Amino acid sequence: MNNSQVDIIEAYNAVREGNFQEAVTLSNKVIETDKKNFWGWFLAAVAYGFLDDRPNFINYLNAAKKLKSNSTISYINYLSAYAALWEKDIEKALWYWTQISDYSEGWLASELIEKARKEIPLIQMAHDAEFSNFIILPDFLSQIKEKANTENSEKVLNNQEQVYKKIIISNSRKILIFIIVIIFIFTFIYVISFSKNETEIAEADKIEKYPWKKLSIDSEAAVTNSSDKSKVLYFYNDRGTLVSDFEKAKNHLIDKKVNLTRYLLQRIINSNADFKSKEKAKIFLNFIPDLDYEEFNDLIFVSEILKEPEFFYNCLVLLEGKLVRLKDVEKGKEVRLLVKEKEKEYLVEGFLPTNDNKPTWLSYEEFNQKRNDFSSKQKKAIVYGKYKGLIGKQKIIYLEIITFWN
Repeated sequence: MNNSQVDIIEAYNAVREGNFQEAVTLSNKVIETDKKNFWGWFLAAVAYGFLDDRPNFINYLNAAKKLKSNSTISYINYLSAYAALWEKDIEKALWYWTQISDYSEGWLASELIEKARKEIPLIQMAHDAEFSNFIILPDFLSQIKEKANTENSEKVLNNQEQVYKKIIISNSRKILIFIIVIIFIFTFIYVISFSKNETEIAEADKIEKYPWKKLSIDSEAAVTNSSDKSKVLYFYNDRGTLVSDFEKAKNHLIDKKVNLTRYLLQRIINSNADFKSKEKAKIFLNFIPDLDYEEFNDLIFVSEILKEPEFFYNCLVLLEGKLVRLKDVEKGKEVRLLVKEKEKEYLVEGFLPTNDNKPTWLSYEEFNQKRNDFSSKQKKAIVYGKYKGLIGKQKIIYLEIITFWN
């Protein structure tokens, strides 16, 4: 591996770890010695994208475009689409994404096209510098391993050819042995290929049912020594625990444990995990569905939220308590509950929109038919909604209410 390759790998790692200025420095070092090095220009453009430095981003992107190849078009198109969003040209961005949606690296392009169809404000996200939601990075480590494996395979094949030549030259008995060995090898390859195809078909079925199954951080996960400890809310001691949390999130989502899934992913995002692992966790969050209360089976408590509020953001809650206030406001109602958990009482506030066609207001008796302790003197209510944050010094939990019973 030459010096330029070493610098490219270091620039790539700097981007993954969020050291974008260092990535620019290392990329420029490569460009100074080799102006036709595509990855030097590309990684510098990526770093400037994260730094929200638009002039330099465009300059380095244009230089990389001149050097692109069939194998690098996917990475260039992601950056070109992002530049189009800066220009508020969603049609141009869609054109870049559709060009690569069938590539192996085009899975994110397909997701972005779907988001555009759902009218998710991608242009605003780009102007808010949410760069990580719009790009993927090449896996240089896999490419190096693939190259090494190819070279090893060629060596093995060359050695086999030499052996086979000696066998053929030797005598007829050895030729017969050689033919038998060849038949055995082909039979073995056929059996392995058949088993592999069966496995791939089964895996494809899983991916069709669970599209997020294709997300993985196993080959790239790393933990870093963050320079800004104040921004790290959870510390991983090793790579294995990080990978384990990501895989646990997958299993929880299969079981429709949406809160546990969201908790683990948001813990990764707020941890000392490397940049690319955090990026995968953010993408995974988009796959978590909003369940109706009939499907909900993942209770969390007020005390848990107050302990780690950042990890529970957007989690679904189902709470019962004393109705303290119910006030009509514009486009909805303000709700305040007093919730009791293990002899402690907590105030919970929320907003219930009432301008939706879907009914959000149901009777308490409908939800609580089997209970006979309802008292009009101490009016109770149940809320089902999303946790959105804490209010004031008292740290009152605030909810976006989906359904309300009283």
